[in-house]
Amino acid sequence: MTGVSDAKYMEIMEKDSKYSTDKCLNTMLNVEGASMLFLTGSGDLIVPRWGVESVVNKLDVAKNGDFENMEWTKDEEYYSKSTGNLEMRCIFGAGHLIFVDRPELHATIVTEFLDNAMRGE
Repeated sequence: MTGVSDAKYMEIMEKDSKYSTDKCLNTMLNVEGASMLFLTGSGDLIVPRWGVESVVNKLDVAKNGDFENMEWTKDEEYYSKSTGNLEMRCIFGAGHLIFVDRPELHATIVTEFLDNAMRGE
């Protein structure tokens, strides 16, 4: 926990040089019609929002859309921002396991995302 409280963290999914978050996620985001949603909890001490966001900011679509400098939009249940086919939401009152802490909201968000993705929105 010291690393978290000191605002230091390990880049997620970049522990092995053979596997890169950027490479894998960029490949997925480049599939025509594909969309990606990143969810994080506002009280997540394992992978805090800013840790997830730092990885998201490196993605091609995020760089091209200036995701890093975008303002977060406050909704009743979460903060969000999106660019192109990429969206990130920070869920209020949730930690690392959003589907445990806020199951109804998690189900609603995932269903809404999948419905929009299927319609190509």
